Amino acid sequence: MKIRDFENLCKKLKAITAAKDYCRCAHDGHAVNRLADREGLQIACVMPQKGFSGGTDNYKTHDTFIIYALEKDDSGQTPESELEQYERTEDAIFKIFQYLTEGERPGACLPFPNINVKGITIDPEYREFGGWNGYSITVSV
Repeated sequence: MKIRDFENLCKKLKAITAAKDYCRCAHDGHAVNRLADREGLQIACVMPQKGFSGGTDNYKTHDTFIIYALEKDDSGQTPESELEQYERTEDAIFKIFQYLTEGERPGACLPFPNINVKGITIDPEYREFGGWNGYSITVSV
């Protein structure tokens, strides 16, 4: 996946999740700086990692990228408010999952019809990037 296509994907994911904002980052430290002064639901998009397999005549590329749906950790929150925070970010990450696997609506074209998704993993996250909680989705193409 080309970086400009990835940037456009990040913008689209912000819109479909109704996130307050998004950031594109290369690694954890980059995201810490980008998210430092933000509030509300944030989509953090880690730029694709590229891998190659095969022989000289038939190299195949493999991209893996991670998208986070996060809200700032509140160390004084109750267990119930923490659960609600995870519910909101879980809803956002499943909207992202649906968009990546089904398109904008059932029967619509997929966002990247020429890319074959090989695997998707969704994980809960705690105090990522200097204090953000939520979910991440790792996509291998």
